[in-house]
Amino acid sequence: MLNMENLIKANVFGKDAGNREDIRINKKLPFVDKHILLNYYYIKDYCLDEKVLQDIIVWIYTCMGKYKILTIELENVIYDNRLCYVILECIVEYLAYSGINVNIILKNTKYTNSNINTIIDGVTKGRKVYERYRKIAKYNAKENTYSSIIMSDLCFLLKAYGVGEENSFRIADVAAELTGNALEHGRSDCLIDCMYTKQRVEYGGDKKEIKWISLIVMNVSGILLGDPLYIKYEVCKEREKYKEEENYPIISEAYKYHQRDFSEKYGKRDFYLISSFQDRITGRREIAYTGGTGLTTLIGSAKMDSNNSECYVHSGNKKLIFNRNILGGERDGLVGFNIRNEFIHYIPDLNYYVNSPLYIPGTAYNLNYFIRS
Repeated sequence: MLNMENLIKANVFGKDAGNREDIRINKKLPFVDKHILLNYYYIKDYCLDEKVLQDIIVWIYTCMGKYKILTIELENVIYDNRLCYVILECIVEYLAYSGINVNIILKNTKYTNSNINTIIDGVTKGRKVYERYRKIAKYNAKENTYSSIIMSDLCFLLKAYGVGEENSFRIADVAAELTGNALEHGRSDCLIDCMYTKQRVEYGGDKKEIKWISLIVMNVSGILLGDPLYIKYEVCKEREKYKEEENYPIISEAYKYHQRDFSEKYGKRDFYLISSFQDRITGRREIAYTGGTGLTTLIGSAKMDSNNSECYVHSGNKKLIFNRNILGGERDGLVGFNIRNEFIHYIPDLNYYVNSPLYIPGTAYNLNYFIRS
């Protein structure tokens, strides 16, 4: 179980809450139908997105200490972002451990996007419509055995589901590497959640089977994605020593250009988040010269449909969307996340590096793979 206390408080009071008592109530949300009555929360004909999830979190916080049983009813609600539902599940699990039971009532609630529709309670006409793998990787400062376990588990399961050996290996490799990164840099437990389903759809005039694999890797450590690199070069006492690394000139040169375009939407901490994805750039301080493997190489290695907003990384209140138009890399292995595919001289495209109303005190990857038969 992940400790969701930091996430709840960050979304109630703001990321720098301290001991503040001014609750962040959402602005008026355009619900078609929303009712809140003491320990009962009901929405109908709407989308479970980040704004709604933040609204639910605030409501939950106001009920904590008052009620031991809460009810959330979602009727005719759709969602195109499975991470929101998984976070809600984690909060419910955390509250149950704390002695508060939350009942979630689903009525015709569906996941939907341009590729596939899935009923999220998992059953239609008595037939199970998806398979799910969920594991908490426990942080251990002395060793990390979970990456190999995740790799082995998902390879076996995805091949058993008919995803194919090559695709199974690539997706499992991404999950294992992201788990290892989360444990090492976040230094806290990490959730791995993989859901598989298939559906026959019209495609190119013919009915084809689409296999959908939804992969979520999340930690709520309080350490954001770019923090290790930021601390290494800007904060720690040994920062001048680390600036002697052979790959530091890449960071230094890029920073000169990026800082010219710093704004409220993109600043120094954002620069280090984007830099964390560059090949051979690492936030590790115990490894001074070898560099790290770019996360974009891992994400891009799998055959995923990144033509929409369903594949992204979310850290703090920032989302970096892995759209195909900005995923091309330069010849030296750097990726700019912009249409020029250029990291050194240009900041990322701010249409794909965006603010979110939901604050995640850690890092969450929401990845979707669509494989057509």
